[in-house]
Amino acid sequence: MLTYFENSHAEPLVLDSLTIDFKYASQKTDLILVYSLSGNGLWLTKPKENKRISDAARLSSWQNLLLKIENGD
Repeated sequence: MLTYFENSHAEPLVLDSLTIDFKYASQKTDLILVYSLSGNGLWLTKPKENKRISDAARLSSWQNLLLKIENGD
């Protein structure tokens, strides 16, 4: 799954690897958000709170992806 937020208050669009269409998260009733990743870190998502479980700088795969994006790879 890949989600895209147009802004911090927008409903996310979801790209499911099993389909070719984007759908809004409210249309994807088979999903449960467990983790979220941002430029600030990795978050464990809970019903009433989000808990930061890692700093983004410590996530080597995330840092490698950002570097590839910056380099146009």
